Amino acid sequence: MASTDVIKQGQNVILKKGKSLRLYQVWRKRRVHLDKKHFFLDEAIGKPYGTTWDVHGQNVCLVTPDEERDEDVREGGTDNRGINDDTRSQKLSDEDIKALKSKGQHGAAIVEQLVENSTSFKEKTVYSQAKYLKKKRDKHLMRFQILRPNTILLCEMYLMRAPSKNIHLRIDTLAQILTAANIQSGINVMMMETCQGLLLGAIMERMAGKGTVVQIHSESAPVRLAVEAYNFPSSYKDTLHAFPLDQLGFLEPKESVESNNPEQSTSEVSDRLQACKTEEPQATNGKSVESKDCPQCSESDAKERSVGHRTQKEEERSNGEEENDSNVEDCDAAADDAGMVAMEADCQSGEGGTQGQKRKFQVNPEKEARKQRRRESLCRVRDLLHNTKMDVLVMACRFQPLPIFTALFKFLAPSRPFVVYCHYIEPLMECNEWLRNCNNAVNIRVTETWLREYQVLPERTHPNVNMSGTGGYLLTGTTVSNET
Repeated sequence: MASTDVIKQGQNVILKKGKSLRLYQVWRKRRVHLDKKHFFLDEAIGKPYGTTWDVHGQNVCLVTPDEERDEDVREGGTDNRGINDDTRSQKLSDEDIKALKSKGQHGAAIVEQLVENSTSFKEKTVYSQAKYLKKKRDKHLMRFQILRPNTILLCEMYLMRAPSKNIHLRIDTLAQILTAANIQSGINVMMMETCQGLLLGAIMERMAGKGTVVQIHSESAPVRLAVEAYNFPSSYKDTLHAFPLDQLGFLEPKESVESNNPEQSTSEVSDRLQACKTEEPQATNGKSVESKDCPQCSESDAKERSVGHRTQKEEERSNGEEENDSNVEDCDAAADDAGMVAMEADCQSGEGGTQGQKRKFQVNPEKEARKQRRRESLCRVRDLLHNTKMDVLVMACRFQPLPIFTALFKFLAPSRPFVVYCHYIEPLMECNEWLRNCNNAVNIRVTETWLREYQVLPERTHPNVNMSGTGGYLLTGTTVSNET
C-alpha cells in the first residue's frame, strides 16, 4: 500500500456518518466532535482511507469487512397495514435503554436487544425492517467512515452546512465549470472566486501542480480554506499567484500608469471595480484621491500618526477655522505640518532638546519588508499577465461580474474559453450583451442546469423528496481576435 493511501498525522480528513460530513485535522491526543460524541482518532493514524470505525468510549475501533456487511437480512411480512405504530410494541423502556448505556453496552448490542424486544419487527416487510434498523443505528451506534478530502466531498459538505458562503455552488455546476474551461495540467489559469477556495482547489487538483494559477481576491488576503483541506504538497502552491481586486488598475500598461507604486494606483478600472463590491468593505482603506496629486499628504499623515500629537495648525482648525477644500491648499498645509514634524524630530535628536518635545518612533523594518514583498509580488503578477497570455478565465463570485470580467478579459489569448458563474441570470445577461457588442468572442451561451437526484435501491428507485431548486447559471464562450 502506498504511503499516500494511509492516514497521516497533520492531514485533513472527512468523517462521514450517513449524510453528515465533517472536516478535521488528525493529530494525536486531539479530541474531535461528531454527533454529540467526543473521541480521539489516534488509532486511525497509519490505517488506510475509506475504512469504517466505531466509537468505544473516547477511542475508535476499526470495523472489519465481515462486521460491516449487512447481516440483518431477515424474513419479513408481506404487508404493513396490520401494524399499529404505538409504544406498546417495544418492551424496552427508556429507563432500560439508559441502564444498558450506563453499563457500557455497545451500540450494536443495544440495537440487537431493541429488535428482539419488538413484537412487530418480524411482521414488517424487509424494506421496513431495513429502515427501522437504520434509524436505530443512527441513534445508538456511532459508526463513521474516514475519507480522503476531494472535490465531490468538499462541495457536498459546504453545500449542506452553509450554501450561501459557497454561493450555492453545486457539484454538477462545478463539474460543468471545469469541463467548459477545459482545465488540464500545464495551462495558465486566471480566476476570481468567493466560495472559500473550493473552485480554486478543484482547479489545482486537475492541474496536478503544473502550470500557473493567478487568483484575483477581494479581501486583504486570499481566502483558501478549502485549498488547505486538499492536503496538497508544497509544489502545488508554488504555481499559485495572488493579486488583489482593488489593484487591478495597476495591471494597465506601464506607460499609462502615472506612478509605479501600486498603493497609489487610482485608475478608472479600480473605481469601477469598487462600485461593484456591494458586500465587501472598501478596499481603499479610507485613502483619498488627493494622495495621488500630492504625495506629501500621505507622508505627512504617517508622520503625524508616528509623533502622536496634534500640531498647532490642526488645533487652530479644530477651534473653528474653516477648512479649504482646495487640493492645493490642503497639500500646502500638509507640507507645513510635515516641516513642523521634521523640525520637532531634529530638535529631539539634538543635544539641546527640551523635555516637553515628543519623541519620533522609528520605522518598523519588518513592516517595511512586508510592504516591499507585496510590491514585488504585484509587479511579478503584472509582468506575468503582460508577458504570458492566459489560457482560460474562470469567475464565480458574489459581486457584479461585468466590471471585473471586462478588466480581465483582455489578458486572455485568442481561441481560449471563459466561464462565468452566477446564482442569478441578470448579471450574466449584461456580460452577454457586452461580449456581443465587442465582437471578441464566439459561441456565447447562457445556460442553466436542472438536476433531479434519485434514490437508487432495489425496487425502491424514486426521486429524492428534498433537493435544491437551481444550480445557478453559466456564461461560456471562446475568445477570438478581431484584428485584421
